[in-house]
Amino acid sequence: MKTLTPHAFKSSRQGMALVMVISALALMAILMVAIFTTTQNEYKSTQSYVNARAAKDLADVGVAIVEAQIQNGQYTDVSKTRTFHATQPGMVRVFNGDGSFNAAYKLYSSTQMKVTGQSESSALANEYVPVDWATNPQNLARYVDLNEPVARPNLAASASGSSTGVDVFFPIIDPRAAWNYNGSQTPSTGSITTQVEGFSYSTSTPTNTATYNEVRTPTNVQSPNDLRLPMPV
Repeated sequence: MKTLTPHAFKSSRQGMALVMVISALALMAILMVAIFTTTQNEYKSTQSYVNARAAKDLADVGVAIVEAQIQNGQYTDVSKTRTFHATQPGMVRVFNGDGSFNAAYKLYSSTQMKVTGQSESSALANEYVPVDWATNPQNLARYVDLNEPVARPNLAASASGSSTGVDVFFPIIDPRAAWNYNGSQTPSTGSITTQVEGFSYSTSTPTNTATYNEVRTPTNVQSPNDLRLPMPV
C-alpha cells in the first residue's frame, strides 16, 4: 500500500491552489471584458441617439424659421397700409396696396432673411442665382434644383413591350403648361391652343438680364418632355 508523504501532500495542495487562482483570474478577466464591451456598446448607442436628436433639432429649426417667415409675410400691421403677399418656392414677396414692392422674406439660409427697398429689382439685386449654378464645380454643392424632373417608364409602353415610352414628372411646376399640342409654339391671336392661359416663362428673370441656359422654353425644344424650368436654391 502506497501512502502520501507530507511533502507530496503539500505539493498537491499547492497545485490545487494554483488552479483555483488561475480560474479566478480567468473569471475576473472575462467579467472585465464583458463590462468594457457593454460600456462601449452603451456609449455608441448614446452617441447615436445624441447625433440623431441633434439632426432632428436642426431640421426642426429650419422648419420653424420657414413657418415664421411665411407668417411674417402674411402679417399686416393694422397701424400701417394694408399689404398683400405672393408666395413661391424660396421666398415670400410682400406688396403694398398700390402694387409697389414692400419686402421679401427668404425661405432659405441667408445672413439677411428680410430685404426691403424702393423696388423689387433694387432689393433683390444681389439675390440672383449665378448663371453657372449647374456647371461650376464650386456651385454644385451649394445649389439644388427643386423642380428637377423624374423620368419613369410609361406603363402603356411597358405593357406593350416597348422601351421608348417615358413619363416625366415635375415636383413643383410643370413647364409643359406652356406647350401647345395643337401646332405652333407661338400661336397667333385667336387661334386654338392647349397652352394654359397666363402661364409663360423665359430664360431670364424680369429684373435680371442674365440668361440661364438650363431653362428650356417651348421655342427651343422639339418635345414637351424636354422642357425644363429649374428652381435652384
